[in-house]
Amino acid sequence: MDNVNLTSEEAYKAMYLFLEEYYEVGGKSEEEILNLISGMPLLQDGTSADSAHTKTWNECVAKVLSYRNNKETGDEPWIFYLNK
Repeated sequence: MDNVNLTSEEAYKAMYLFLEEYYEVGGKSEEEILNLISGMPLLQDGTSADSAHTKTWNECVAKVLSYRNNKETGDEPWIFYLNK
């Protein structure tokens, strides 16, 4: 994905989605969380040491960017807010 600018809130939401996706595909154990962290260091080209992480991250950022466009219409997912 090309470089994009996210607000702090959008970056937080992207990480939330990323961790939720990781959890859903089996990252529920402490060992799996360690595996996640071990695959996250960046290589010289700025991509993750684990290409699957890069793919998932880019998908999460794209979702958050689409929410940015829908925020004015109220179409942003409720999942990010406790009071909804």
